[in-house]
Amino acid sequence: MERVYPIANIEVEKPSSRYFMDPRGQWKAMRDAETSGLEVIGAFHSHVRSEPYPSATDVELAMYPEWIWVIVSLRCRDEPELRAYTIRDSAADEVEISVGK
Repeated sequence: MERVYPIANIEVEKPSSRYFMDPRGQWKAMRDAETSGLEVIGAFHSHVRSEPYPSATDVELAMYPEWIWVIVSLRCRDEPELRAYTIRDSAADEVEISVGK
């Protein structure tokens, strides 16, 4: 079983270029996953003006080193670009993405 939990961006100062997950939404999603016997494996967000590489803010706010952090870049007009990373000890390491059933 798989689920995606959309969580609101509550960044006030620069919501178009930064994100901060709503803690209540995050808690609710993590609690629902736990009670459903699921494991949260990561989070995703977009970069509308830059490459799909973790920003300094992304690295600073990555509180779960076991998660996969997926970034979708909308910078290119042809099609979005997707990359995934682990972020541990202030270092982002790209991981391979495999989509399939």
